[in-house]
Amino acid sequence: MTDSVYALNFSHETDGNESCYFGGWSTLEATRLFQPGHPILQAHVLADSGAGYLDEAIVSTFTTMGSFTHFFATHPGIRIHDASLLLEGGLRLGSHDDGEVHLSAPAGGAFDMLVERLLEVKELPASLLATARLFPGAYLAIDPSGTVLSIHETFAEYLDHYPG
Repeated sequence: MTDSVYALNFSHETDGNESCYFGGWSTLEATRLFQPGHPILQAHVLADSGAGYLDEAIVSTFTTMGSFTHFFATHPGIRIHDASLLLEGGLRLGSHDDGEVHLSAPAGGAFDMLVERLLEVKELPASLLATARLFPGAYLAIDPSGTVLSIHETFAEYLDHYPG
């Protein structure tokens, strides 16, 4: 992924959930969309400061989206490599290398609202969700104005065109 091209992928999961992948979004861009008191039921986080990995005792304090977001916002030297958060309502939020966000949720209102809000973070049109739904499983390359530049069947194909 380059700074000027975002990736968006929509898919149906085997458990009946819908999911979206957002290439070019940071972990905190996603977590800030939730109310601070939104409960985290389970957190798995791999992060380090260069001097060592984040201790599980600290990860266990991430009981709300506010506690998670506040910790990383106030410790910018700690880099998130992977995060997986299980939230109330069947929501799952994950990130990889703090530049790829994955959202999974039961189909319907909350999922659509969160995806649209994530698109708004980058000032992209909410209509991109409807476009992505037309191509389930494909990766859409999107420029900063919201124009779909190309559609790729696989992530590897996307990376061939837009190496990160």
